[in-house]
Amino acid sequence: MHAQKHSTPRAVGMLANGATPLSAPSEIVVSKERKGISTPQFHLRRTLRLVMGMLAALLLLGLCGQAHRAQAEVPAVTIYEFGSNFDDGFHPTTLLQGKDGKLYGTTEGDPTLGGGTIFRMELDGSHFQVLHTFDFYDQSMPISLIQGPDGTLYGTAVPLNPFSDYDLGYHGYVFSLNPDGTNFQEGLHFFNGDDGAYPDSLVLGNDGLLYGTCRAGGSNRTGTIFALATDGSSFTKLYDFSALNAASQNPDGAAPSHIIQANNGLLVVTTYGGGNNGNGTIFCCLPFNLPFNFSFTFPFTLYTFSATNASGQNYDGVGPSFILQGQDGYFYGICYGGGSSSHGTLFRLDPTGLTVLHAFSGRPDGDKPVYFLQAADGTLYGTTFQGGATGDGVAYRISPYGTGFQVIHTFEANFSPGSRPGPLIQANDGCLYGECTLGHSSIYGSVYRIGPKLSYILPNVIHIPFIPPPGNSVPPSPPIGPGPVSGGIYMFIVGSGLTQDDIVEWTPSDMPNVRIPIDPIEVSRDGRYLACFIPSTLLTTPGIASVQVYDPDSGLTSLPPDPCYLIGDREPPRLILRFIEIVRRRSPAGAPGAVTIYLQIRNVGPGTAYNVLLNSAQLTDSSNKTFKPLGALPIPLGNMAPNTATFLSLTFPSSVSSGNAMLLVKGSYVTGLGQKGTFGGSAKLKVP
Repeated sequence: MHAQKHSTPRAVGMLANGATPLSAPSEIVVSKERKGISTPQFHLRRTLRLVMGMLAALLLLGLCGQAHRAQAEVPAVTIYEFGSNFDDGFHPTTLLQGKDGKLYGTTEGDPTLGGGTIFRMELDGSHFQVLHTFDFYDQSMPISLIQGPDGTLYGTAVPLNPFSDYDLGYHGYVFSLNPDGTNFQEGLHFFNGDDGAYPDSLVLGNDGLLYGTCRAGGSNRTGTIFALATDGSSFTKLYDFSALNAASQNPDGAAPSHIIQANNGLLVVTTYGGGNNGNGTIFCCLPFNLPFNFSFTFPFTLYTFSATNASGQNYDGVGPSFILQGQDGYFYGICYGGGSSSHGTLFRLDPTGLTVLHAFSGRPDGDKPVYFLQAADGTLYGTTFQGGATGDGVAYRISPYGTGFQVIHTFEANFSPGSRPGPLIQANDGCLYGECTLGHSSIYGSVYRIGPKLSYILPNVIHIPFIPPPGNSVPPSPPIGPGPVSGGIYMFIVGSGLTQDDIVEWTPSDMPNVRIPIDPIEVSRDGRYLACFIPSTLLTTPGIASVQVYDPDSGLTSLPPDPCYLIGDREPPRLILRFIEIVRRRSPAGAPGAVTIYLQIRNVGPGTAYNVLLNSAQLTDSSNKTFKPLGALPIPLGNMAPNTATFLSLTFPSSVSSGNAMLLVKGSYVTGLGQKGTFGGSAKLKVP
């Protein structure tokens, strides 16, 4: 479906407000000290213990020698399935990543099974905890959840039986609680019908107030927009949506659903119904404390969705239910229905009007889009509640320009993680996390992840050989460490969600802004292990390299980068010079001959000295004359490991006078980190 545009004069001048793109995450390096053992040394010992077990596991899982199909779609890994604990919840409805890195969410409950829950867990699904359970007799279930800057969670709860409960006076409320589940405050505000009913979306405003929507209630029973202090001390009904006529039409909309605060401070709301054509609107109003400095009369309808034909089709959509402001400052949203195929739309609203980025066709691209997000790289990711090849929903991606639409995962009820996908977020590890209303092995729902996830790499410590500078005749030292092979080293990546299409990205220690792509050799069938080969040309500079996995099918990259330590000898050598003996040769007639001095050089340090050279030597005799040794300098002495010594002799001419003399010697070496060191000294001698 090509992008379609429809102009509207009220959008001009409202949207281009200079939003800045998200910056790329910076490299993260974690370093610990563990009982006096540095991180590289500790990991090397662990690697030596694990690498052989890894090889065996890979073989058992059919890694080696197996052909794998290139995947156009990516796996969705179930991290938690509801129903494993009777009290954990039923049908998840919201999901967010908290400031502590954990996942928080809600389940809606069931009129028969009981009220919903608020839960949290780690990104891998571990340490699942129910923070709060809504009492069945409380007649409510949570449907939204946000987090404030201090960590406090805020949400809305609605009646379990919306039709009968309205007549009984149950209209919903706003609640709060601490991220550990304590201090649950049920009654920040109880709605009474006149001020709203069935509260839906919440946003924390720039002024510190909570702003939200009620899908019903108010003076005309068509919904309201409200402001609420975070401690519940004050409540203001900001707007009453107008009454509907017999054709379910009005000027401003009805059943407001999603609310955001734009970069310029305005509140932007989608309404599921109403408007001049009865198919919903995008509506703007002022927040409680925003100074009026706009050239528009507030509140006003920013956009009205068009009328449909007898088949429920139009060009822009029906029932807008979700909206966000993109990195470019423009608004992006979805309609649950309508469009050229009546299965929903994804649109952009900019100063020139509304552009349909994608009109869903039902199959294979999905039906009834429900949630989407803009990732750090600008790509839009979303889910459809149903449709796709199986009819059970899809996850998709598309550029903000409407190009490159791709289904990245098709959900299926008979396979994990389940069907009917809902909320979708991008966590700080770069992966997408979402929820399925219906799980695979139970009807309770699940939480899943899309994207490559790295647990650790083997080896993550590589001892690289010392490479002498060009033109130096000293041979290089042999490589040390686990798994070295001629020309490079095999690396194993342990994680989940890995595929044969993935690309390993290697960032050298001396080029932090470069990512070198490396194709995997093989990937295990369960997506938990990947093998690749790192060539020796990338293993020359000591430091911290980093490893990531990029999935070209989903466009996602694992975060943060896993560090790989490339080390020479971390500890420095220490060379000392020792005088052994001085000898003068004599002719058969007894005439004095050449003077030979015998020396020892010993490495008493913990590290290896590479490319040891004796660069200069000078002998000053009793007549204060100086002499250089016979023969060429420097004298190469090779590499010296710790606690090793080498012997050498220096011969001076026969013209050296007998008596007291002074010997001065200087030398050099290179450490395992490529740093230059020196040694030498002077000694008082007596020439025979």
